[in-house]
Amino acid sequence: MLLLTGGPDAVTLAAVGKMVGVSHANVIHHFGSAAGLRAALMASMVRDLTLALDDAVAHVRSDEAAPRKLVDIVFDAFEKGGAGALAAWIALQHDDS
Repeated sequence: MLLLTGGPDAVTLAAVGKMVGVSHANVIHHFGSAAGLRAALMASMVRDLTLALDDAVAHVRSDEAAPRKLVDIVFDAFEKGGAGALAAWIALQHDDS
């Protein structure tokens, strides 16, 4: 939510802690660093995308209009939750962690 509403600069360990009601230190303990937080966010978004792709494959197997639906499902899944924005942010920061 922070990424979607405030952009990449809004996603700080302190802001995440405040949003979920824990201390900044607690967030650091759990994720280790901002890079760890970004990695966890991306992992979560990849899981969501995988579920959407599973749904897309089911459509492909059962519907003539599937190719168009497949593209729509993939793009919707990548946009939903900010996965595209997070991936772009990570790429722009040249952070491979």
